[in-house]
Amino acid sequence: GTADELEDLGRAFNSLLDRLQESFERQRQFTGDASHQLRTPLTAILGQIEVALRRQRPAEEYQRVLTTVQSKANHLHRIVESLLFLARTNGEARPPVQEKLDLKRWLPGTLQSWAIHPRFGDIIVDVDSVDSAWVEAQSVLLGELLNILLDNAFKFSKSGTPITIRLSRVDERIGLSVQDQGNGITDEDQALLFTPFFRSEEVRRRGIEGLGLGLSIAKRLAEALRGVLAVESQVGQGSLFTLRLKIDQVPSERVVPSPDP
Repeated sequence: GTADELEDLGRAFNSLLDRLQESFERQRQFTGDASHQLRTPLTAILGQIEVALRRQRPAEEYQRVLTTVQSKANHLHRIVESLLFLARTNGEARPPVQEKLDLKRWLPGTLQSWAIHPRFGDIIVDVDSVDSAWVEAQSVLLGELLNILLDNAFKFSKSGTPITIRLSRVDERIGLSVQDQGNGITDEDQALLFTPFFRSEEVRRRGIEGLGLGLSIAKRLAEALRGVLAVESQVGQGSLFTLRLKIDQVPSERVVPSPDP
């Protein structure tokens, strides 16, 4: 409380230490959560193999064990790939090569990858509210982000209820949003929604499968695309996830808007 430069220096130094402490705590929590998530499928795999090797068994029994081990190994692979993606710092990861995309033309082609999904018919696409939706982004990363949001919308809403994908414009940004009519998310859970491994008590109670990593990856993808990912939700009224990207100028040359489905 000296009201001089030393007080300013002290406050700045304390703020630095607070940020370092917060970073250490996040790293410790992440390491603990990752160890727990990796241990579960590994324990299941080793248990299945140990039981199978105790005595000679029919071929059908070995087939069942191998099927279970394959399923658990695939689950483990998804966890490892997700952790590797989240572990890369912004400095280590190369910035993606951006391209000009017309989201009004890119979106239908990208959604074709969901054509065989049982709830494909629940998808409603609204792109008519914007005249131009050109952005500079990386098509593959943007597609992965949309897939995560769609997968979440399907997972947390009932079959037969609409999933609306909408383009909108606010100032100098284009919004790509995914809206469901599920149970919604509490304010307390929204504050932790993009934290790795976070799964709400309601999700655990309902027995909905997941790693708690999808939205963490979606947030990192949004940052890589130089966009902002936000959520709006009310309990009992569903959730709205919106990616906001900076509007780009319409290119003078024709650009292929989307990859082959």
